[in-house]
This record gives sequence, structure tokens and C-alpha cells, in this order.
Amino acid sequence: MRKVCSCLFLLLFDLYLLWGDDILSDISFLQTTVAKNPSYIGLQKNIEFLFSYREKPDIFSLKLGGLELRRDEIRKLWGFGLGGGLSERFYWGLRYYYDDKWKFYSYTGGAVFYPMRNIISLGLTVSPKDDYYGFGVAFRPKTKMLTLFGDIFTDERFKINKGLYKVGAQVEPMRGLKIFGAIDKNKKASFGFAFQFSNLRVWGGASDDKYNSLFQVSSVEFPSFVSFKAKALNITLSSSIEENPGSLISSSISHYELVSALHKASKSKDIEKIFIDISDFSGNLACAEEIRNGILDARKNGKKVIVYANSLGNVGYYLASSADMIIVPPSGSLYIYGLRMEIIFLKGLFDKLGVKAEFVSIGKYKSASETFTRTEMSEYAREENSALLDELYEHIISSIACGRKLDADSVRKLVDEGIYDAQSAKLAGLVDTVLYLDDAKKIAGENFVELNRFAKKRFYNENWGPHEKIAILYAKGAIVDERGGIPLFGSENVVGREYVKIIDKLEKRKDIKGVVLRVDSPGGSALASDIILNSLRKLSKKKPVVVSMGTYAASGGYMISSVSGKIFADYSTITGSIGVITGKFALKGLYDKIGITIDTLQRGKSAAMFSMYDTLSPDLLNKFKDDAEYFYKRFVELVANGRNLPYDSVLSIAEGRIYTGASAKKLGLVDSIGGIYDAVNFVAEKKNISRDFSLEYFPRKRNIIESLLLSLFSQKFNLFYGNSIKNLIPFRTCEPLYIAPYLLKLE
Repeated sequence: MRKVCSCLFLLLFDLYLLWGDDILSDISFLQTTVAKNPSYIGLQKNIEFLFSYREKPDIFSLKLGGLELRRDEIRKLWGFGLGGGLSERFYWGLRYYYDDKWKFYSYTGGAVFYPMRNIISLGLTVSPKDDYYGFGVAFRPKTKMLTLFGDIFTDERFKINKGLYKVGAQVEPMRGLKIFGAIDKNKKASFGFAFQFSNLRVWGGASDDKYNSLFQVSSVEFPSFVSFKAKALNITLSSSIEENPGSLISSSISHYELVSALHKASKSKDIEKIFIDISDFSGNLACAEEIRNGILDARKNGKKVIVYANSLGNVGYYLASSADMIIVPPSGSLYIYGLRMEIIFLKGLFDKLGVKAEFVSIGKYKSASETFTRTEMSEYAREENSALLDELYEHIISSIACGRKLDADSVRKLVDEGIYDAQSAKLAGLVDTVLYLDDAKKIAGENFVELNRFAKKRFYNENWGPHEKIAILYAKGAIVDERGGIPLFGSENVVGREYVKIIDKLEKRKDIKGVVLRVDSPGGSALASDIILNSLRKLSKKKPVVVSMGTYAASGGYMISSVSGKIFADYSTITGSIGVITGKFALKGLYDKIGITIDTLQRGKSAAMFSMYDTLSPDLLNKFKDDAEYFYKRFVELVANGRNLPYDSVLSIAEGRIYTGASAKKLGLVDSIGGIYDAVNFVAEKKNISRDFSLEYFPRKRNIIESLLLSLFSQKFNLFYGNSIKNLIPFRTCEPLYIAPYLLKLE
């Protein structure tokens, strides 16, 4: 194949390859800075060098983003150009010419407009001093493989200038190869070829006795005609993989970008092997599951996957077992010891401190308040937790058995042993090779491409008009009504009022064709969850909303997920928990112990309802129970309506119980087992969005400076006055909560 390509290249070079006014459209079908229409300058956001050769070098051009410097040796002119885009549909450009004495000679202006993405391109070029005005149209009949175009040139009185008009076509039968031809009013025909090699594109052809060549070098790669030597994709997983890609100045890889890169590598002809160092990986089981599925997809498509780690725990080994080869260093260790759940109960401490926790729970499995009100798990909490642990344990066992080609009973025995050094792990068949990192990499080869470069590689853009966009809307952390208080689950909260504003913006954005709601939340405020769900419902009437559940989508996190007609969850996603808790802490006993006295005045029987001093009277406690019952029924109704299930059916599986994604699918709470990559692709297929769609992420993650300023100006902590303890918690006293009982961390 390479010899054939080399021969074709030499043949075209010997012909001197034709280019210029005789072949492609100069007005509407813009591909180089040679075109008369200068709007090309702003069309490509790249650095580009170009020179054409017509018996001798005649045009040199250097383009830096929206600026251009060129030299026309035929007319002995210098050109300075600039261009830009008012939108992704409309681009403009200006080019000024000066002679060798730097005297102004002329200027050319141009514009290109894409009224229909990848179907129609309209161009306009004006050059008053040269007395020509060009109009052009190009057309792609549903594919970029074929482009038809036509140009016409007139003078200032709109008379056809010198009888010039032409029509032509370009076909692209395979990646990186273009064949084109044109014919003008005088029936003069011309034809040519273009070959693309990584960052180089060579144009050429023939017309009558004229020959010309054009060489174009770009900082952005062209889709290549030749598949070069296959590379190994090098991935080093950090200690924490962020869901949201980060702020505008961040260069980190997000969870979606990582998973997407694995699936992309599985289909890439340029990638032969994948080397993954997971020594610092500490992600949760759901995160590992989606990475694991990407590895399995790569292996299915013939890629060899090698995983290296200094040491491996339960989740790390679950991930590594999907690879062709597992390598650890001689001093490495393997810890696969099964699963254990430890839940802290604070009632004994509260009794000693004189703090009374007064909570109401609706749903027999709704155990979120048991940490404060009990000294051990309730019967129902033990039942649901045992079932959850059994399911996750069997999933890990069966996955390891499948990956290592062992039977499940053998894996259970190996897990019961717990700890292995490198050599004993190899003897047990749990790892394949014992090597240091440098030697391990040699197995993958020496031709590596780093993940960041591979995942964020941009190709030369030959699309007309704006990319179709899909938004990923992250709901990460506890759901709260307003900003303030310390985030209870992770480093951030989902602030209802701010979140609704983002949803409203997505509803109005016409360029966003669909939304993936990525939920990684144990829930929180019932009020905020309800308000967010209402906004999501309105959004779903305008454009498809598909849900991808991450580690958690429980209680309020599941409630907002029920907006979607399609919910993806990982096998190990913790979801469900359809129930309500509400209550408060009474601190009178604590105050008495430490010598604090509080004197009160009261008007109205219920005035002490939200006091963190007194306990609740029986009447007030009953009122809270009634309030919680109302919110529970509303929760069930909203899920039943959102999932199109009978109310009684949802009620029977609610009761505050949590499920794995796999069990939730069997119960109708989830539609498919899959990750965020599957959800994004589903939206693209549902809306028939082209494969080159782009993603936008919401909310945009704040950088360090923005976060600091926000904390300084909006934080509501009051450390010197009353209610300071209350302000440290993101939920109001006695607020109804749709919140999961606890977060599970599998290690």
C-alpha cells in the first residue's frame, strides 16, 4: 500500500500538479488560502503554511488563526489578510495588497454563508480595483463524499466579466483522497487530485498545457490517505477522574473523554495496543465499570490491552481483569479481599452529649436517619444492605472470572485468600507478568501516543456550518435549595435555583439538539428536587433528555432522573431510595451539660417547630409525619408519571429501598445497562445527529480563582453569632429530604 501511495505521489509531483482558478470554486467551496475569497482566513482555526508552484514558486502564504501574510510572485504583491466568523454559519475576510514599495494596490473582500449544514454553501467576493465580483454556490447531496459547485464573475454593473463562469465537482472516494474537475464557459476542462498525509496536503492535476502544484501544511491534522505505523495509546489514570471536564483553562481529561477515547481507539486504524497504568486509580466501582467496558470494546475490535499497577485492590483488580495482560512490579501487591460494609451510628455519642435526634422516615427501608437514631442497623436496613452487597460481590466475582477465564468458585477461593505478593499472584493466575514499568511499556512497543493528545485531537474542519451539539448536564453532589453550607457529599452541591437557570438556557439554545443528564447524586432537598424535575420536564418537551446514572442516582437523584424516557445505569449504580425523611436535632441536653442557658418567649403553639433547642411535642411530631407522608406520595406520583408505571407498582418497590442498576432495570426503574458513552450515542442516533457532533458541558466547572471569589462573596457562614451550627449544614431544619441513607465506597 505504501509503495502504491509513494508512486502516486511521485507521479503527481512530476506532473507539477495543476491548481488555481481553473479547478475548484474560489468563492463558495473554500479549502485553501489560494482561493480568491479571503473568508477562508477565518474559516480554519489553525496555523498553516502554503505555497503553489506554477513553473516556479508563485504564491507563499502563512496563516496564523485569523491573520494571513502572503507573497504573490507573479504580480509582485504582498498581501495582508484577516478573517473571522460572526457565527459558525457566516464567515468574512479581507485581504489588502501592497507592491514592493509598500504602496497600497488593492483589496479583496469576501464572505461565505452556510444556510444548511453540509448541504449548501454560498459565497461572495468583491475586488473593486480589479473590477470583478464573484458569486458562488456549492451543494452536497447528503454526503461530504460528493460536492457540486458553480461560480460566476461579473463586473460592477453585474455583467459577466470576460465570460467567466464554471461548474465542477469533487468526489472523495476514500479517506484522504480527493478527485475533482471543472469546466468553464469556454468548455475548457480541468481535473486534479489531492492527497492528505497527516499534517500535509498536496493538490494537483492538469488542464491543457498548464501545470501547477500546491503544498499545504497545517498545525491541525488532515484525515490521512495513508495509515502510518500503528501506535500504542498510553493512559495513566489519576487518583480521581473528574466527571466534569473542568474549567476553560483546565487540560485534564474527564471521565467521558477517557471512556470515549477508549471506544475511539477500538475503531482507530492508527492504534494497535493500549497501555494503561492504574497505579494511582481510586475511582468507584461504577467509574471502573465504564472504563472496563471501553477496554472490552477495544479487545473485541482486535486491540491488545495491557494494564500495569504497583498494587491492586478490589476495584482496581476488577478493572484490570478486563485486559489481555496484567503486569505488576516485583514489589507489587494484590489485595482482593471481598466486600465489607461498615456503618457508623451516633446515637450512643448523642446520648452522652445530650443531643436528641428527632426524625421521621417514610418507607420501611428509608434508613438515612438511622445513623443518628439507632446503635445498629434496623431489620429492613440489614435486609437491603445484605442484598446490595450480595449483588455487587457476585458481579465482581463473575466479571473477574470472565476476564481471567476462570470459574466463579475458583475466584471466590482466591478472593478468600485476600493478599498476594507479585510472585504468588502470578502463580495463582491473577497476573500475567512481573516487570517494572519501563520494561512493561516495552511490551506495548516504543511508538506511543498520549491519552490527552489522542482524546483531544482536532482534524481539519471541512464541514459547512455549525457542529450539531449535545449537552452533558451534570447533577453531581447533594441537591440543595440555595447556596451555602458545607457540601455533605463530595466537593459540590446541585443548587436548585442556579441549576434551573442552566436548564432554561439549554431549552433556549437552538444549536443544542439533545441533552444527557449525568446524575451522580444521593439526592437532598425535596423542594429543590421537585423544582429541578419540573424544569427538566419542560426541557424534555423541546429536545430529547437522556439520563446516565453514575455512582449514585438515589432518592432526589433518582427523582430528577425520572424525567427521561430513557435511563442508562451502570450495573453497580446505587439507585432507587424512593422515600422521605425529615427532622431535626434538639440540643437542650448538650447546652445544659456545658452551661449554656437559653431563655425563650413564644406566641403560637407551633412556634418551637424549627428550634434546635427544644424537642418536638407529640402534636408537632404528628404534623411532621403528615408533611412527610405528603412528600412521599408526591415522590411516588412523579416517578410513576415519569416512568409511565402504575402508582401501586412504584409504591410496591419504593419504601426507601436502594437497588443496584441491574436490579432497578428488572423493576422498570432503569431502561438499559450502560454508561455515559452509551447515553451520548443514543441521543445522537435518536436525533440523527452526524458523527462529528461536539459536546458542551454544564455547569461549567469553576477554576480555583472563581471558586475562591464565590466563597468570599456568597458564603453564608456566621461563626460569631447564633445558629452557626445550622449554617454549616446545606439543609434547613425539618426540611423534607429525598436523600439516600449513605454513600458506598468500594476499595
